[in-house]
Amino acid sequence: MVTSANDLQSVVRLGANDKMYVQDFQSIVPNEAIVSNTHVTSDELSMAGQRFASLIAQKTRLTEAFSQVHQVSRRDNIKAMATKESVPVALVSGTILRYDDGLPVLRDITSSDMLSANIEAVILVTDAKSGAVLGRFTVDKNSWPHGDAMRSSNTADSFMNGMAMRVANYLGRAK
Repeated sequence: MVTSANDLQSVVRLGANDKMYVQDFQSIVPNEAIVSNTHVTSDELSMAGQRFASLIAQKTRLTEAFSQVHQVSRRDNIKAMATKESVPVALVSGTILRYDDGLPVLRDITSSDMLSANIEAVILVTDAKSGAVLGRFTVDKNSWPHGDAMRSSNTADSFMNGMAMRVANYLGRAK
């Protein structure tokens, strides 16, 4: 879910941007506070950041709000790439703050919040040429410990598709 209506209003200047780059997301290095119930490695978090960016790029293309949407690496020289473009380019980047699959089998047995799967990311939208911030918002999703028959199959990875669709739809509307 996008967590704040005020944050949604902050990305209002995308109308001039005809192209979009979606940069691989960075992830905060796992520690006790962020990955509390599973053993997620830095490599797995890095791959999750690439997958999330790929999904956002795919879903944003489907909105047809931008003439082109490209996924770019964190190693790419974004400013140099954007400077070659003849139109304004928006850059979507971000950080995965929380990535936790929880413990699905125990989630069914105990219904404990501590065993829930969840993912949270901060999305930053900037002008790719100047670096000017166009907006910032947070998206998150978690499995509820009660009431969902499929809760044992919920993982942070399984939530990415829906989160990417919400981000893409929002970006398309902000255009």
